[in-house]
Amino acid sequence: MNRLAKIVFLFGIAGVITLADMWGGKSAVHNKINSEEAVVKGSVMLARICPTEKKASDPECAPGPYVTEIKAFQGDTLVTTVRNLNDGSFTLALPYGKYSLQAGGETAFPRCTPVDLNAESLTVSDVKISCITVSR
Repeated sequence: MNRLAKIVFLFGIAGVITLADMWGGKSAVHNKINSEEAVVKGSVMLARICPTEKKASDPECAPGPYVTEIKAFQGDTLVTTVRNLNDGSFTLALPYGKYSLQAGGETAFPRCTPVDLNAESLTVSDVKISCITVSR
């Protein structure tokens, strides 16, 4: 089998190959997700504490997405940081283990409640990080 036929055959069977594989590289198939990593999906939402003179139906008082950084810690060690999307959603890959997810910055407000997470399966979904701020 010539090299081109071999490449086409491997691509059809394996799905993904790299240029290094075509010329005798070590690995023939690369998975998008490491088999020992969990994919964590969630969102960061911001609730506003409004003054008593405003109605709860006031748009300034409605909860909504909070665009910020999400940091994953194991104990005191920062493992990774991601920025969520405009709709508040985020996705990150973490090696199996126990983590604390923390959102927000160094300021007093908005204040976000850390979420403890045990990433033991391939996908951990619906992680919700809640934050509060004061509306004036």
